[in-house]
Amino acid sequence: MKKLLLLLSLYSFVSFLANGQGTHTVTIAPATGYIGTPYQVSTIRNITTYPLTQDGYNRWASDLAKGTFQLTVVGSNCIIPAGTVPPLVAPNCANSVFVATNTSLLSKYSYNASNGGTIQVRGSGSGTFQMKIETVSGQNLTLSNLDNSSIPYNTLLGFGPSGDGAYPLDWTLWGVPQVPIRLTFAKNGLTDAVTFTPVVGTNKPLTTPPTTTTVTPPTTNTVAQNGSFVAGFGEGTLAEMMAYAPFVPTNNQVSTWTVFNPTQYIGSTSGLKVGINFGIGASWTHLSLNGGENLINTNADQGSNFNGVWFPDNGRSAAAKSSYGNPDGFNGGTNGRFGTTNRDGQYVLSSSIGWNAVPGGQMGNSHRSPILFYERRTVAGYGEVLYTKVQPYQWGMENVLAEQYLHTYSWIDGQALKWFSIVENFRTDNQALDVEREQENPFIFPIGTYFRKMAYTGTSPKTGGALSEFTSAQPCEGAGSPGCPNANDTGDWLGSEYWGGAMSADGSKIVASITPFNTRFRGKQEQGFGGNESSNATSYINSAILENFDRPSIRAFSGAIWTGNTSDYRNYYNSQNFVTTPFNWNFTAGKTNQWHSGNSYARLNGSNRYEWNIGKRGADPNVQGEQPQMKGHFGSPFGAWQASSIPVIYIKGTFVGGNISNIRIEFKKPGSGNNTTYSTGAIPVIADGAEHTYAVNMSGVSGWDGIISNIDLKPNSPTDFSSGSETFVPSYIGNVNPATNDVSLLLMASLLAGGLAKRRKRSLGVRRSKPVPSIKQKVS
Repeated sequence: MKKLLLLLSLYSFVSFLANGQGTHTVTIAPATGYIGTPYQVSTIRNITTYPLTQDGYNRWASDLAKGTFQLTVVGSNCIIPAGTVPPLVAPNCANSVFVATNTSLLSKYSYNASNGGTIQVRGSGSGTFQMKIETVSGQNLTLSNLDNSSIPYNTLLGFGPSGDGAYPLDWTLWGVPQVPIRLTFAKNGLTDAVTFTPVVGTNKPLTTPPTTTTVTPPTTNTVAQNGSFVAGFGEGTLAEMMAYAPFVPTNNQVSTWTVFNPTQYIGSTSGLKVGINFGIGASWTHLSLNGGENLINTNADQGSNFNGVWFPDNGRSAAAKSSYGNPDGFNGGTNGRFGTTNRDGQYVLSSSIGWNAVPGGQMGNSHRSPILFYERRTVAGYGEVLYTKVQPYQWGMENVLAEQYLHTYSWIDGQALKWFSIVENFRTDNQALDVEREQENPFIFPIGTYFRKMAYTGTSPKTGGALSEFTSAQPCEGAGSPGCPNANDTGDWLGSEYWGGAMSADGSKIVASITPFNTRFRGKQEQGFGGNESSNATSYINSAILENFDRPSIRAFSGAIWTGNTSDYRNYYNSQNFVTTPFNWNFTAGKTNQWHSGNSYARLNGSNRYEWNIGKRGADPNVQGEQPQMKGHFGSPFGAWQASSIPVIYIKGTFVGGNISNIRIEFKKPGSGNNTTYSTGAIPVIADGAEHTYAVNMSGVSGWDGIISNIDLKPNSPTDFSSGSETFVPSYIGNVNPATNDVSLLLMASLLAGGLAKRRKRSLGVRRSKPVPSIKQKVS
């Protein structure tokens, strides 16, 4: 056992429970020829370091066998400390261990039904601990004990002497019902919590067992499983998405964060330092390296007073998510603008930006988004993590909170700000159109001197090839002038790697946004090429996914923001084992997989399946009464896939409707979003209401080589009349045959239409004729 090369041969890792970010349960058993007894331990898996691939699994298992991680034995709750090789039999511990504030607190509890429910918590640990008790449901408790007729509820309490030499700390409380409760332990201002339902008995272990779901260890070519968190994206329930987060928040510290202490920092001046701001909805307002200048522009010179304190512009900074929904407002009037009753009881209409939930708050600094929950916690494998829950305001409306919660986790990994966000959408209005809009996910306002917009668009990702530049012309300060506006937009671009960057004038420095779920970006420059964190001039980059945020949903995203020398960044990115969007999508119940529709809606139907209504609406979803035509499209997320790995596209699903008989697949390649759109020929479909699998041979299709950025399903004849009943419910789309015995048609697309490439100004559904709004633009 002294040779690390032999360690893996000692173990047989029988099964892994729970997949993705968070707590995993591992069954450790001796390999053949070694004496021992299988037992289970729980530990943390960081999927950034150990991604959900075969390689990530192998490295995680290897490090686990070496004793890299702290392990908790399931059942006895014994701790196997980090740095200790796990034994071949379960260690024997007399008591469970609850770790609070990185200091071991040996703890146990006893419970009986007397005095309305009596709980006695005993512990042994160095220093002074406090404990708070509360019900998970929020039910108030009337607490007392032998020495106190009234004890404050939901308050940190000091301990008394137990008389037990091994467990001298004692908290005995009466009036505790047998319902789910949360105990929070505190020491030196730091906290940890445990949630459980008391069980009658004595000396019970005090710990929260991890929630586990059996999965098969992943392989490098595994089809993306719905309900999991793959390549920086997931969707499901809040609890399911929280399972992939660094921790589940339990201790709301928002009362300790005031306007007079506006920025919460992590990191230091000897490395990366990151700050989130109280007055801008916990958005990132500070990003600096080695004590250098702040690289995030907050336009502080154009700020405003908030609760008596001066705060920067709430439309600048950076945030994990700014959401856009429909109506989009571009048609004006009540027909194309989102309208609702504000917090003052007045009915108001949106500006031309439409439905837009912004973490910073309302346009013009009038109302700043409330922070509902804040917790700072040190987490094994992550370090110090900041968590916030914010309810954004509508950007273009007066005093209207969006029906959305934004959960954001932030932590530092070297020169990268890592982030994980969960977006809870709970729209209740009847104005949603369920069509795509460009999102900001995330948006970043780097300082104005980082004006060069860069990406890699070549055919050999992660090899350090030459970058492509999408820099727009220098804008003019103030309101602009003829021929020189105050803001210029790069338009969207598609990368061959999953990042977009803002680079300094000499190309030596970069701020890069890494999004494993997306390769579509947009840049902007406002008020000039100069300035600093407080200036009106600023740069801007955005991970510009196309998504439908009209529908109620819970979706999670993760990524990173890296800053430093450009050459160091390229080496960093090329060395990372990011799990990026696979070309495989299973559309099980409730799952949309980031697919989005334009010109016609796609939404979950009565069977909770994603359904594309192919031609319900006309060319513009905001114009009522237009002749319905087959102008809808159904698009994939934007990625970077080698065409050679996708010789055949399999489409499994159900078409319905008499006027849909042929579709085509359009696709784009890296470069400007306005470049060539390629297309297959007509692909016959069977609209009989039964599920069929279509195999589309892409060999020989013009443009199907190098890197592919997306695919888009469209009716082959968009001008055909639509009865409004034509629909498609997908079950699977990807490069793996989902059912070898259910291939209805083998379609040689390249032969059907010669694989013609069609040059279009832009994909249908993204209305180029409409003005592109200036994103949170400030004019001095």
